[in-house]
Amino acid sequence: MTKADSGQSKIPRAATAAPKPSGGDDGEHTEQERGESGLASEGRQVVGLKLISLVRKTLIDRNLPERHVADLMGVTQIYWNAMTNGNRRISSLPKDKLQRLAEFLEIPLIQVYVLADHFGPEDFVVHKSLPADLERMIEFMRSDPTWLALAPSPKEWREMSTRAKVLVAALYERLVHKSFLRASRVEVPSPDDGTPSMP
Repeated sequence: MTKADSGQSKIPRAATAAPKPSGGDDGEHTEQERGESGLASEGRQVVGLKLISLVRKTLIDRNLPERHVADLMGVTQIYWNAMTNGNRRISSLPKDKLQRLAEFLEIPLIQVYVLADHFGPEDFVVHKSLPADLERMIEFMRSDPTWLALAPSPKEWREMSTRAKVLVAALYERLVHKSFLRASRVEVPSPDDGTPSMP
């Protein structure tokens, strides 16, 4: 090997490395991008993703930094990032913090709980009668000429989770306009005298 060749082989590789992209002047957008990229790269399931997405959209619409929501709820930016990355569950926040989110988003508190995945379909039915109600529904569905071909087989039905069964039943109820599950009926105040009325 010649001296010239030896000299060329010793050129530091760092000199040819591509420069790192500048973070820019807006530190808040950089932090948000880091949270979103962490979410995508790790593939972790994020509980309450619908609520987190709505919060982020509202922040963008109002031209607010992401740290605003952390300050609003009284948590650290690290804690908020942990919720957006799936390391913590936003549904586990105490009621007073979720109430602040509801006021910020201008939606009812119960809607915040639903968007945070605090409730599942099985939380809105009477569990004592649930197994019998589900069996009655699936037998009706299997005898329905319109839905017979799409009804889960006995093996498929046995292997389905209760949550999935309730979801199938709820969708089928809406399609055929029949009630199979004894579901919750929420009382709302009457606008006249304040007494509860059923929707």
